[in-house]
Amino acid sequence: MHKFRFVGSRTRYAGSVEIPGVVWRGGQSDFRMNEFDGVLRVITSEWRSDEVDFVDHTLFTVTESTTAPELTILGELPNDTYPEEIGKPNESLYGVRFLAERAYVVTFQQIDPLYVIDLEDPANPRIAGELEVTGVSDFLHPVSEALLFGLGTSETGAIKLELFNVEDISAPVSLGRIDLGGRGSYSEATYNRHAFTYGADAAATGTDRFTIPAHVTRDDDSRFLVESGLYLFEIRDKNTPSQASLNAVGSIVKVPATDDSWAEWVNRSRAYLHDDSVLYVRDSEVWAAAWLDGTVANGPF
Repeated sequence: MHKFRFVGSRTRYAGSVEIPGVVWRGGQSDFRMNEFDGVLRVITSEWRSDEVDFVDHTLFTVTESTTAPELTILGELPNDTYPEEIGKPNESLYGVRFLAERAYVVTFQQIDPLYVIDLEDPANPRIAGELEVTGVSDFLHPVSEALLFGLGTSETGAIKLELFNVEDISAPVSLGRIDLGGRGSYSEATYNRHAFTYGADAAATGTDRFTIPAHVTRDDDSRFLVESGLYLFEIRDKNTPSQASLNAVGSIVKVPATDDSWAEWVNRSRAYLHDDSVLYVRDSEVWAAAWLDGTVANGPF
């Protein structure tokens, strides 16, 4: 890893460091690196020839040397003081998100442990809290200092949306989840951040709004029915974390489910929120709707 500093119109070399493992490995892996107060934080995965536990995940904190143009490892987790591993044996690394002096990490094999990592002392990071829930979150989004949103896949193969209260760093709790569709459902937002549209305190209502595109399957009388479109959600009462809730409010469906329909492949789905309006861009077509009545859309244009 190399670091450069921009000074006016010139570039100055700040240093390099080598750390074990892999960072860039699909999904939302660009969230696995973050810098805060001059400290670089990064989580890597390293595969081993071990039948009991074939993969290890390590969090490193890196800083600039004060005596030479080089980077040095300041701390890591697990460590001698806090030897607990990130993830149980054979669990892969999925969602990661850094927020100020915390890191949120999801690993998964059969269940989804959500880890809250305390980075207040970057030289000695520690796992402060852990929550086991079913399914897995590929994408994590900070709602506030006390709330975290997760998007991924349920244990049945549906799209899973879940809201967590992380106000108590030692005891994260789930505030509820929504499962969208059945096995085979998917959303581009799980692996592409540009497909996730979020409006904090949208239209000055005190409620956060967000959208995800989705390809939704349902199993009905042994036949898979499909609808494909943009799905609208709200997070309410976020200023009172214990009472915050995740709510489905509607959808702009491009291809509704019928007995014989199958939604066509979509290369790119995007959404734009403006006051109480929502625009849904699906490849070269656009739909427009009012947020408060998102099921009624004008288009395509």
